[in-house]
Amino acid sequence: MDHAGERTIFGQLFQGLKTQTNCFKKQSTDSRPFNLNFRGEGGIDAGGLFREALDEIVGEMQSHCLPMLVPTPNNKNSYGSLRDKWMINPSSLSSTHMELYEFLGALMGMSLRTSHLMPLELAPMVWKQILQDPLERSDLIGVDGYCTKVIRVILF
Repeated sequence: MDHAGERTIFGQLFQGLKTQTNCFKKQSTDSRPFNLNFRGEGGIDAGGLFREALDEIVGEMQSHCLPMLVPTPNNKNSYGSLRDKWMINPSSLSSTHMELYEFLGALMGMSLRTSHLMPLELAPMVWKQILQDPLERSDLIGVDGYCTKVIRVILF
């Protein structure tokens, strides 16, 4: 697992761009705010390498390569709805992890501004928290069906 953000594509991009905040400025709507290349592979970044890097980053996020996202309990237990979703890892609290989250947020903002969407499979509960929408019982059911069953038994 890449806790320091150094070995994954996401980590290498983080290390390479963390001091170059210009590429993530709000007003930037460039189709590709930064260029990249893959060592050992031929190719000029006319958009394909950029798109491939974003897709690889999403794959790394939704795996055990990076400590930032974890599968929902429904995913882990193969129970309930939204079994393919991921959520923020509550154990990732180090200062480096916070920098990685901040960088992920910058990448997400950049992807929205440039229409290079990142297909992150985050649980609706996560999106609602990002938007500061109130959470409901159905949000908990969507990520942890067993937990809601236990709560229901305790309450009634």
